[in-house]
Amino acid sequence: MSYEINVPSSAWSTQTVTLDGSLFRIELKYKERTERWYMTLKDNTGVDILTEKKLVDGQVITGLWDIPGVQGAITVQRNYGTDVYPTYDTLGVGKQFSLVYLTENEYTLLLQTEDNFNYVARGNR
Repeated sequence: MSYEINVPSSAWSTQTVTLDGSLFRIELKYKERTERWYMTLKDNTGVDILTEKKLVDGQVITGLWDIPGVQGAITVQRNYGTDVYPTYDTLGVGKQFSLVYLTENEYTLLLQTEDNFNYVARGNR
């Protein structure tokens, strides 16, 4: 079942999350200069897996990479509005944009829909 990943109300944060039963660290940064959020994914020991991926509506951040221990996908979901990029105040639980983890089944179903133009299957570059 998908779930929203908490986005703290600070411009930089690190948190531990469980994805498919494995522990990972997610680092979120808001860069004032670009007015964009970026996510870094690390294993539980702090080794970088993905570094500073820009958060964009409808984009699967983990979609292009096979990440050991992760079968699903982390994505940015627009809940309402027409903006493409989440801003400092619009990303988080109950806000315009959410950071969401989709299970493998949910991700597979999403790839089979007609509205999946921003979503990429692993290995398709």
